[in-house]
Amino acid sequence: HPHPFAYVMPTDAEWRCEKPQPTLEEIVPGTLYRVPTYFTNGASPFWQQVFATIVRLHSGKLVIINPVALPAPIAQSIRELGQVSHLVTPVKFHSRYIAENQALFPEARTIGVRGHRVNPPSMSLRFDGFLDDRAPLFPEDFDQVGVAGHELEETVFFHRATRTAVFQDLLFANRAAVSGAPFWWRLYALIFGIHDEVTLPAYQTLLWTNVLALRGSVARLGPPQPVEWIDG
Repeated sequence: HPHPFAYVMPTDAEWRCEKPQPTLEEIVPGTLYRVPTYFTNGASPFWQQVFATIVRLHSGKLVIINPVALPAPIAQSIRELGQVSHLVTPVKFHSRYIAENQALFPEARTIGVRGHRVNPPSMSLRFDGFLDDRAPLFPEDFDQVGVAGHELEETVFFHRATRTAVFQDLLFANRAAVSGAPFWWRLYALIFGIHDEVTLPAYQTLLWTNVLALRGSVARLGPPQPVEWIDG
C-alpha cells in the first residue's frame, strides 16, 4: 500500500519548479468563473496558488473578487465575457495584483476593506471605496458579511442566484483533495489541518482579536445550509 502521505510529495514537474499554466474555468454557465495565478514567496521555489472569482451581476456586468495576475489571453477572454465594473479585494492581506488589474480594466471601480488603508503593502494603492455592510455593494446579487474581531478583516459574499459562498482566507476548501492542487498547497493543507471538505486552518485562532465580535459576525453568516464553497 502507498504511504498515507504519498500524495503530498512533489511530482517530477514540481521538483523542477515548472510553473503551471492558468486557465479560465466556467463554474456556473454564463455566471460564475474562476482563474488561478501562481507565485513564489521568499526562498521557496515552489509555486503557490490563489484564485480570482468572476461573477456576472444582475446588470450583466462583471465583478472580479480577489484579483489575480492575468496573462493577456485570459484578460482578453474576460473582456469578451463582458465589462468588468468592479475589482473587489475583500481581505486586508490581499493586494498584490490590484494595480495590475486596474491597468487591465481601467473603467472598473476598485473596492477594498478599510484595513487596506493601514496595511503597508496597500497603503499607496488607489481605492474607490471600501466594503461596508451598512451599504451592501451588490444588494441585488449578494449578501455580504464583514467579519469583525479578526485580523484578516475579511468580507464574505454569498451569491444568491448560484447559492455560492465566496471566502478568501477565513475558511478553506480542501483543495489538496482536488486534482491539480500544487505541492505547496498540499503541504500547507497537511500542516494546518485542512482535511475536511471545508475547514478552519489551525492557525486561525491566533488571528482572533475580539471573540464576541467574531461570534456575532459568524452568527450573521446564518445556519449551515447546502451551498457551494469557493475560497481564494
